[in-house]
Amino acid sequence: MKQRFISRLIILFCIIILVSCYISYLPKIRSIFIPYLKSTDLFLNFRYQHSEVPKTVKDIVLVDIDEDTLNNVGQRWPIKRDLYARFLNNLLGPEYRPSAIAIDIAFIGKSEQPEQDDTLASALKASNNVILGTYFDRTGKLIMPEGIFVDSSRGFGCLNYPRDLDYVIRRARAVVFDKRKIDYCLILRTISLFKNLDIDNYFYDEDLHAIKIPSINKNDSALTIPLEPYEKTTRVNYFARFKDFKVIPFWKVLKNLEPPETFKNKIVLLGTATELLHDIYPTPLGLMPGLAINANFLISVLTNRYLQGVPALITWMILVIAAILAASITARFSKLKSLLLCLGMILSAMITTAVLIYHDIIFDFFGFALTVTMVFLVSIIYKYFAIIFERMRLNKMALTDPLTGAYITPYFEVRLNSEIRNAKDAKTALSLAIFEIDGLAELVRSEGELYGNEIMKNVSGTLKNNSRPSDTICLLENNKFGVILPRTGLDGAKKYADKIKKIIENLSVPWQGKIIKMAVSADVSLLS
Repeated sequence: MKQRFISRLIILFCIIILVSCYISYLPKIRSIFIPYLKSTDLFLNFRYQHSEVPKTVKDIVLVDIDEDTLNNVGQRWPIKRDLYARFLNNLLGPEYRPSAIAIDIAFIGKSEQPEQDDTLASALKASNNVILGTYFDRTGKLIMPEGIFVDSSRGFGCLNYPRDLDYVIRRARAVVFDKRKIDYCLILRTISLFKNLDIDNYFYDEDLHAIKIPSINKNDSALTIPLEPYEKTTRVNYFARFKDFKVIPFWKVLKNLEPPETFKNKIVLLGTATELLHDIYPTPLGLMPGLAINANFLISVLTNRYLQGVPALITWMILVIAAILAASITARFSKLKSLLLCLGMILSAMITTAVLIYHDIIFDFFGFALTVTMVFLVSIIYKYFAIIFERMRLNKMALTDPLTGAYITPYFEVRLNSEIRNAKDAKTALSLAIFEIDGLAELVRSEGELYGNEIMKNVSGTLKNNSRPSDTICLLENNKFGVILPRTGLDGAKKYADKIKKIIENLSVPWQGKIIKMAVSADVSLLS
């Protein structure tokens, strides 16, 4: 009973250590972290397939500089900047005017024709609701638009999104941190303009792991954006694909082919979604242009719906309980029933994860399924080997004397013949030592059988403790032991026998207030 309790404690300790390692080192182990990410993507896809996109999608208009636009304006990429000015001027009227315009394009460097830049700068200033794009290059340097555009616009924001290990975009940097704030993202700048927020007075709430941006109107509440505690990123809650948004080709706006209500009081995102310009990225909902990624992050902030993971401590507790339950099931039931019950646990976790994702909560289903599966497999393997070892133990018990633990006479005969053949084949010496306990029968008659049993156990223990692993100890009769000594000549056998005799003669074993003294006779012979 005590041994079983200790075994269970050891199993529990191993489960706790393994689950703790999984929770702590998950992001660092590529072979485990990527399947974890992919499993979360599957649930996001499931939610997308079985729910409607938020109504906020109607407040966002995507303007796409597509291949039809390039053909209509008769230009190659990059198009001339006066076309952007025309686009902005066409939306200047009060019946058209959007709440904010975010341009997912970085206007880097000067045009070959300076008047192009002057025209665009004038349009930016007249619009007074345009946020421009910036980006970080591979060295980490912030690449800004031309100064004339920065001065004319309402602000600028970063276009970069961090990639996960599988290069999928799942997170956004609302604020790009170093030792200080470096830049805001394009979407945060756009929302601040849209909701009249005082973005330059944002503050980081360490307790909530979030940034808060106060409103210019003190009666309005601050905008709160949760951040991952270590990387200061926010998970993008993907609600829609590119096709779910109102997408208007750029050339149609240039020709005023869209009705004013399409843009009025909306947030307009201008960019390109063509694969030829390499602005297509992998996301949990499949390949998506940067415009659609920006739009999804925009929806997350506008609806205040952010993907939040189950706290690490709660996940740890759930995985530990799942592992203990799976181990108990596998230990108690047959393989088939254990398999069905463990699959039931995984199915329950799958349903729970699907329900949670509808509430924008991410549960580590992959970790749960992995834990239950591994515990099931390890338990089955353990039971298999336990059966093998138990059979070996029973076989050995059938070949050994229960009192002394020495092999019985039939096994001695088989083993002796085998050792003789081996010695002849290898041309090595083989000896046999016979030990007889002196006066055992008289001691049993005078002191009782238990007294004799104690003598037998002590002699057998002495032989085991002072013999090699290759030696074979057998009980030949009630008072005789035989020891087969491979690779041992006659002189070596004599020395071995003398050593055993001296050790046994010097033994003093307490027995019911008496001291047991023993003596043995020894005989050795060379067999090969």
